[in-house]
This record gives sequence, C-alpha cells and structure tokens, in this order.
Amino acid sequence: MKRILAKWALIVTALNMTLFAQTTPPKPPPGIKDLEIWAGDWTFIGTSKNSLNDKEHPFTWRIHGHWVLGGHIVQTDQEWIEENAITKYFEVISYRPATRSTVSYGVGDDGNGWITSLVLKGDTGLETGTFTLPDGKTASVTITWSFTPDRLSVTGTEECEQDGSKWVSFRVKGTKAH
Repeated sequence: MKRILAKWALIVTALNMTLFAQTTPPKPPPGIKDLEIWAGDWTFIGTSKNSLNDKEHPFTWRIHGHWVLGGHIVQTDQEWIEENAITKYFEVISYRPATRSTVSYGVGDDGNGWITSLVLKGDTGLETGTFTLPDGKTASVTITWSFTPDRLSVTGTEECEQDGSKWVSFRVKGTKAH
C-alpha cells in the first residue's frame, strides 16, 4: 500500500510541476540592439520651423527612453519646449526583423501623431514617415541622424513636405546622459 501511495504522490507532484512550470519568454531579435540608442536620457538643442512661412526659432527637446515588454520595445516620454510652450509626447519604438528597421508610433498632447521607420547603417540613420497634425492634415518627414561612434551624441535634420511645399522643420544637436 505504501508503494502505491508513493507512486501516486510522485505522479501528482510531476503533473503539478508540469502544469505550473513557467515557459521561457521569447528572446528579443538580434537587431533590437539598435533601439538601445533611444534608451536613456537625451537633451536636444536646435532650431525649429513649424511651416514653410514660419520664422525659425530655438527649441529644446528632452527624451527619456526605457525598455518595456521584456526588452522588446523602447517607450519614450518627451518634452518639446519652444516659444514658452511645452508639448508632451509619448512614443513606442519597436524593431522589425523583416525590414531590419525600427518603427516609431507617437502621439502628443497637442493632437499630433506620427508613424516613422528608421534604418541605421553604421552611425547614420534615415528616418521617414508621416505626421498627422491636429487639424487632420498630414505631412511627410525625412530625418537624417548622424551619431558619434559611441552613440552618446547626435545631429539631426528633419525635412518636411506638406501640400507641395518643402522646408527644413528642425536642426538639432543632442547628447545622451551617461
């Protein structure tokens, strides 16, 4: 009788362990390391121009990025400070293995939203996408990023096209806090 009880106890314990064992979460793909550049605290200083006829003016842009969802996505919280106004943005950046690019989805408290794709080759990045403005109009953007080899500094220029007009919408220099 003791043998039968011991066998049943062993079987029940084995089933219990199998049912409650945790599965290993999926590992992030190798290319996701490109997102590392946006994890951390960045401060950008530059000039901005909101439309073709707008006067160029100084601005500061602060980004705090951190990993979420087990290291598969970088979430950024941003402040864009210009002309005594602060606009806050929320962004999610993910990696697409099929295109070897990062994809960014963002929205601001002013009603702006965007989707862009960034392809990094060495220390240079080309980001392209579409912004949707609060009035529903869209604008195409192309941003060229040039990182230092240690990826702690960057310069960027954004060109915007809307309703057939093109202009440089910002020029920035950024540094990442260590």
